[in-house]
Amino acid sequence: MAEWLKREAAVFDWSAISAACDDWVAEATIGYAEEVLKLVAARRGDDRLLAAVQRSVLALRLPVVMAVHHRLLYETENRMWHLVAKAMGDEWATAQAAALGLAPSDDADRAALQLFSLAINEVRPLLTPDRAAVVDVALRVTNEETDVAELD
Repeated sequence: MAEWLKREAAVFDWSAISAACDDWVAEATIGYAEEVLKLVAARRGDDRLLAAVQRSVLALRLPVVMAVHHRLLYETENRMWHLVAKAMGDEWATAQAAALGLAPSDDADRAALQLFSLAINEVRPLLTPDRAAVVDVALRVTNEETDVAELD
């Protein structure tokens, strides 16, 4: 059985499940709109604990979705973070590091919100109009939050 699994893994091809992957990526990504709204509300209410929780949810879970979106295979989750950062580019890598507290940043919360925006930019072509409407609300609130913070 193990030998058979090894052979199957060696010839795995994403194309067999591509449509299902795209649908899962779209659904998973819009699901995080709720965390975006909770993070913005926590920031506005000065609830740092809740903000940290919501930021962590975004920073830890969005990369998994982007790994599927980019059809990345990895032997261990430890490797996934680097592969997603490379696939998504420097802006993602910088925001990911800041959201996870690994880079100098005055605002890890905004970095997590940026991860969501970058993910939406990647998956927007996969979104139905109804799904796009959901994420657009979250993006509008995110942009308002950024605009307010820049005025401080």
